[in-house]
Amino acid sequence: MTTNMQIVKLDDGREVCLSYGVPVAAFIPGRGFVKTARKFSVTTSRHANSYVGLSATVLPDEEFCRLVAPLATRRR
Repeated sequence: MTTNMQIVKLDDGREVCLSYGVPVAAFIPGRGFVKTARKFSVTTSRHANSYVGLSATVLPDEEFCRLVAPLATRRR
C-alpha cells in the first residue's frame, strides 16, 4: 500500500479504499467488493484494482457513493 492509498474500516463492517482521499472501492458485507465506474487517474485506478482484485462489481458512481456514505461526501 502506498501513502496515497488508505483503507478505512467502519464500525458496520464496511471497508473503503481511498485514493488521494477519494473513495474508489469498498468491501460491503453481504455484497462483496465493489468499485466506482467513475474514471480517475491511472494511479487511482491502480489503487482501486489492487484493493478489489478481479472480483469487484463495478457500480455507477452515484450508487457507489450511497454505499460508502458518509465518506463519499468528501468527493471532489
